Amino acid sequence: MQERIAQTVATRTRDEWTAVFEGSDACVTPVLGLAEAPLDAHNVARGAFAQSGGAWQPQCAPRFVDYGGESA
Repeated sequence: MQERIAQTVATRTRDEWTAVFEGSDACVTPVLGLAEAPLDAHNVARGAFAQSGGAWQPQCAPRFVDYGGESA
């Protein structure tokens, strides 16, 4: 079974598989390279990376937002 899955996955590129699943409710996401991840639209929207000293650095997760409310 593992070999059959590997053969099927090898029939398309990562970007082609991404296009196949785009817009579906399948839990599928591409594995991005270190140079790609900071520029991905999802990561940009979430502020997942920041530049420090000219290099991209992942931000801490989770990040908590202070809405000015009182702590419990």
